[in-house]
Amino acid sequence: MVIKSFPLVYLLGLSLLWACGKDDKDLLPSPQEVQEERPNEEGLRIGSYRIILAPLNNQVFKHTSNGTGNIETLIEGIAFQINMVGTPAGVTHHQYVHDGNNCPEENHDINQDGVIDVAEVNKISGKKLMELDGDLNAKDPLDPEFPRADGSGHYTYREVMKPDSLDIDPQEKVIIIYGVPARTPLPETIETMNGLSSQDSLPIACGKILRVPEEE
Repeated sequence: MVIKSFPLVYLLGLSLLWACGKDDKDLLPSPQEVQEERPNEEGLRIGSYRIILAPLNNQVFKHTSNGTGNIETLIEGIAFQINMVGTPAGVTHHQYVHDGNNCPEENHDINQDGVIDVAEVNKISGKKLMELDGDLNAKDPLDPEFPRADGSGHYTYREVMKPDSLDIDPQEKVIIIYGVPARTPLPETIETMNGLSSQDSLPIACGKILRVPEEE
C-alpha cells in the first residue's frame, strides 16, 4: 500500500515545488523591464575620437613634441586622455581645445618673427573653447592645474568630465599644447595669453580631433 501511494505523494510534492517556483518567477522582471531599468547609455554617447599631435615651433626649442590622445564615453562620464613625448622637460604644459579644424603650419607666421604665436594660432585654429586641466567639471577655475612633463619630456593626462558638462561637439576641433622653458629666448613680438609669459604661451604641438568610425 505504501509502495503504491509513493508516486502520488511524489507528484504532489513536485506540483507544490512547481507552484512555488512559478510564484517566484512571476516576481522577476521581464527582459523588457530589465532593459528599461538600465542606465540610458545612448544618452551619454558622443562616440570615440582620436588625436595625433605633431610639433609646432620646434625650431625655437629643439624638441619634437608629439603624442596621441583619445576621447571616450564611459558610464561615469567622458574621458579625455593625452600622452605626450619629446616635450620640454620639467615644464607645465597648458592644453586647450580650439574651435577651428586646422593646425597652423610654418607659413602661418604672419609677422615673420620666426615663431607661430597664440595670435597666429587663433587665426588658423580658432579661439579656445575649453581647457584640459586637472578638473574638467569646474567652471572657470581660478587656478587651473595643467600637466607637467617629467625629466624625459613625457607626460600622461587623463581626466573624466561629467556627461552633462560637455557642451561642445569635439568633432573636427583641435587640441593645442603650450609651454617651453622659462629661459628660452623669444622675440619681443610674440603674443601671450591669459597673462602668461611668452614662454608659457608658446604653442608646441597641435592635433585634430577625429571621430573613430563605429564598427558595423
